[in-house]
Amino acid sequence: QAYIGYSRVRNGKAITVKAGQLASAFGSFPLRYDDSRNWLIDLPQSYGYYYFPVTVAGMPGAEVDVALGKADMRVQLTNSSPSNPRSFRQSDQYANWTAGGGYTIRQGFRIGGSATHGAYLHRQHRFFFPGEAAPRTLPATGYGTDIQWGRGRWTANAEAMRFQYPYRAIPYFFNTAAYAEARFTINARWFLAARSGN
Repeated sequence: QAYIGYSRVRNGKAITVKAGQLASAFGSFPLRYDDSRNWLIDLPQSYGYYYFPVTVAGMPGAEVDVALGKADMRVQLTNSSPSNPRSFRQSDQYANWTAGGGYTIRQGFRIGGSATHGAYLHRQHRFFFPGEAAPRTLPATGYGTDIQWGRGRWTANAEAMRFQYPYRAIPYFFNTAAYAEARFTINARWFLAARSGN
């Protein structure tokens, strides 16, 4: 990531505007993608693995984040899909939007959701077959939900997401993924953590 931003906080309200190379605003994992904040090595199955829907690599774009009391919202516009990021030097760049938000029910318990929409294919993609429609006419749609919970020595995160990838030359492709993480703190230096996904 590399971006320029402006932030303002006042009376329980906050707004941040940023532009540059940004992590996707879809889901909750990219928002905390930092080795010092993550309990387990590597990524959940729904992020970064081959044929899974959301990248943790940066994408050129702009984003606005707003917090109003216990609610938080974000809107992002990027030059490509979180399923198939493109750099400014590559062809077949198409605007994609992503929106997300959440509500903190009480300290340590937050629920959220996100959605994304936009063209995802490019003409050199291995699944862009002869006779396929123009990439800009094939917008993918993804939506997901997430939850964060913590109490005492226990902390947990979970996400579920579903993506639809339209085609004309072959049937539509659907991708559904979910994972959950749990951590138990033994003392200041030791903890147990586990992740399960499908």
